[in-house]
Amino acid sequence: EPVVGASVQIDNKNPGVTGSDGRVEVLIEKRGVQRVTVNREDYAKFSQSMDCNPSDEGPHLRIEIGPSAPCAGTVILPASMSANADWMYMTVRQKGGGNDQWEQIDAETMSFSISGMSPGTYVASVWAGGARTKKVEFDLGPEGDTNLVLQFDSPD
Repeated sequence: EPVVGASVQIDNKNPGVTGSDGRVEVLIEKRGVQRVTVNREDYAKFSQSMDCNPSDEGPHLRIEIGPSAPCAGTVILPASMSANADWMYMTVRQKGGGNDQWEQIDAETMSFSISGMSPGTYVASVWAGGARTKKVEFDLGPEGDTNLVLQFDSPD
């Protein structure tokens, strides 16, 4: 099924919206690695750095997105990291590419909620108190998970 009304951007420029056939034409202005983002409410967000070449004959890229899966829960951090952190965020990257996101962690409840996730295996880490935790891997099924508990270790 084509996804109608999805926003497509290259490096946050040249926004386009997919039509009834699920396609959009976006002008590639420069050669090199650029962030390609595709987003629509209730669908999994696609955001990935890709090597783009404006001189190539089109179509340049085919991206498929599906319904999003809820992703929320709590994080457990070493006391030394959470005690000194006024602001914390979690970065999440889908293994194999296709979905890179970050979300602020509520410092009081240590909770997070990330929208636009697709089912798959993810690698996450937390930035808190000027330091980054070791990475943690987790799976998100088609139904998602709103009760994840992710425990992170201090960096070496």
